Amino acid sequence: MRKSHFSLIMLALIASLSLVQQGCEHDHDENKHGNITTLEVILTDDSTEVRAKAIDLDGDGGNPPVVQTLTLQAGRSYTGRIELLDESVNPPVSRTAEIERDADTHLFRFTVLAGAQGRVIISNLNLDSKGQPFGMRFNLQVTSGGAANGELQILLEHHDTGDKGAGVFDTDIEAVFPVVIQAATIASN
Repeated sequence: MRKSHFSLIMLALIASLSLVQQGCEHDHDENKHGNITTLEVILTDDSTEVRAKAIDLDGDGGNPPVVQTLTLQAGRSYTGRIELLDESVNPPVSRTAEIERDADTHLFRFTVLAGAQGRVIISNLNLDSKGQPFGMRFNLQVTSGGAANGELQILLEHHDTGDKGAGVFDTDIEAVFPVVIQAATIASN
């Protein structure tokens, strides 16, 4: 009798641990997405398209990322979007749709630095399903004036709780793009 009572307790314990394990796996997988090695910014206006990639195949540490320069024209307005890729595999895999599906737990944060500060203005970030900023699509305005150099930092934050204002997040990818603002050319007759 004692042996069967002990067996029943052990069986119940194993079953409950199995359920806890399955629950943890489900919660963990719910917000998980694939590896992101590349962030590409695509800016368009009436006549041009500007593209720049930041690629970090080995993640934090290791080799420094390869980052292309964003060359912008003074006095222009651009419509922007971001593409995300995993280029550590062949062929590369797009992660853009996964992050868009999980917009409620993600936020693209833009910071303009150095000589581009006050000259590059990011606005109209697209929203998630809760009406909170998401930022995969946005507007970028370059004020008129002379040439300038600076940087644009783009950070993809992952907020497990969906509370983007709490300040607690994991970084999915971060890129700092050099920015070159070219002075507007004056057409001559």
